[in-house]
Amino acid sequence: MSHLPTSSRGTSTPIASAFSPSALLKRTSRVETRTLALGSLAAWAVLAILFLYNYPPSWDSISSLRSDPLDGVPRSRRGAGPFPIPITSQVASFPTEDQFGLPYPSLYPKPLGKDVLILDVDSRRFDQEGELMNESPLDWQNSKWATAGRLGHYFYALLHGYDYKFVQAAPTTDRHGTWAKVAEIRSALKRDYRFIIFLDADVLFSQPEIPLEYLFNYWNITSEISVAMANDFGPPTFDTQEGQIRRNSTNTGFGIFQNNPTTKEILKRWEECTSEVIYKGCARWLEDFAHEQSAFSQYLRYDFEDQILALPCQEANGFPALKGGCEGKYVRHLWTKKKEMAQQLEHTILQSIMGPLHARFLRDRKNNIWDHSDNSPWGGEESHGVQEKR
Repeated sequence: MSHLPTSSRGTSTPIASAFSPSALLKRTSRVETRTLALGSLAAWAVLAILFLYNYPPSWDSISSLRSDPLDGVPRSRRGAGPFPIPITSQVASFPTEDQFGLPYPSLYPKPLGKDVLILDVDSRRFDQEGELMNESPLDWQNSKWATAGRLGHYFYALLHGYDYKFVQAAPTTDRHGTWAKVAEIRSALKRDYRFIIFLDADVLFSQPEIPLEYLFNYWNITSEISVAMANDFGPPTFDTQEGQIRRNSTNTGFGIFQNNPTTKEILKRWEECTSEVIYKGCARWLEDFAHEQSAFSQYLRYDFEDQILALPCQEANGFPALKGGCEGKYVRHLWTKKKEMAQQLEHTILQSIMGPLHARFLRDRKNNIWDHSDNSPWGGEESHGVQEKR
């Protein structure tokens, strides 16, 4: 989970110019060139996705980016590759070699759009160099990990048409700063959103082409579910209030909150837990680790068993280097790898584009390749006696 301490932290150029090869080379040595070139490629990849979101190509051109491992599956039931997966698709494959099989008919047959809020909360100002609120042109290679995390959330919202808000929370004076998320999620539920999606700064979507509607179907987020959060990693850490059952903590770094009366009651009790009016002993979590997460895990979830869904740690928590069933396959949480946020964000975006792009290249190789060798393995266009200059 990311921390929200109460202490503060300390002429733009056109995008094309900022990332042009000449501009990069003027600013860097030979050793730095390769690293910055990768950053430039990632930036262009983001721009390409945003362009395709606003000016989408035809269905045929999108679906042709895929290789075809799903022969026999109707096209209307397939995923579309590196761009947003159609929410009505019933089967799709991803770079992890997973295949989704979804409930039919779909729980969410239409885009949720602005009914979904992607929510970031922090009490820090983030106005220093490389930080989110600093108005100087961003040098991606020197950006802070929290900047990359929040821009990743903003990118995901733009890509799928959701609303996005960053809440500059007031510093907390009577409890640890991470409690601010509870108050701000509760506040957001007073608005007209159908779903509030909260993410810590060190959380990213591992496969950004997958929309939430698709994941909601996969996780079976029905109208009866108020809150969905992932199990934490490691051995069970909390007893029930009766001390009879041990189970893993709930990790509050990523949460799905469906706007209904039960959800509002859960958030009310959660925020007021430390008053001990209902939950005796909860006041220890005002400052003790893991703060609001421990309060939720020790008390709240046991009073709303049927309305709180525990998502698998393997799918909605952790990161790939963390073996043992918590590798963040769809939502990744970089608890101890925060400094890798920019690098991992680059990889997830580029993988969602370049893997299927390579598949398209091979699929269309008869048109893409002029093979002038003696024995063509590709079946491309013959050279007709034309030889390229050596």
